[in-house]
Amino acid sequence: MYNRMPVFNIFGADPFDFGESNIANGFCNLGNELQNMVKAMTCEDDQKPHARRPNLRAEHTDEADTFYVELPGVKKEDISVVVSGEYTLALVATRKVGNTETTFRTELASDKDIGNAKLKYEDGLLTITVAPKPKAVSDVKKLQIQ
Repeated sequence: MYNRMPVFNIFGADPFDFGESNIANGFCNLGNELQNMVKAMTCEDDQKPHARRPNLRAEHTDEADTFYVELPGVKKEDISVVVSGEYTLALVATRKVGNTETTFRTELASDKDIGNAKLKYEDGLLTITVAPKPKAVSDVKKLQIQ
């Protein structure tokens, strides 16, 4: 009898084990992981099977955070943006084409003044601009040394 040493052990299985296939179990786990990744990328859940994340681009500067969200074919009245927490905007938009309804969903985070964000929707592009929070006014007064 020889000492079997795994040479290529990608799934934690013994490559010489041809019984209950450990490799097949590894592929099943890989398949589950891929399904979870696709689900996360498309925002799928059991309640909204047609939900997906919109394409977006973010620009962060000292003056403002600007988010460009692509919502092709969505009407302005079918877009909802709400403040969700101190630093998050939640966006839900619905596109209806014939009998098909697609829901776009995402959350946008900013450390700026999220409650006073400015929104503009034109030609399928939603632009969200978030300015910095106003600085706290401090009373400064000079003290006399005696």
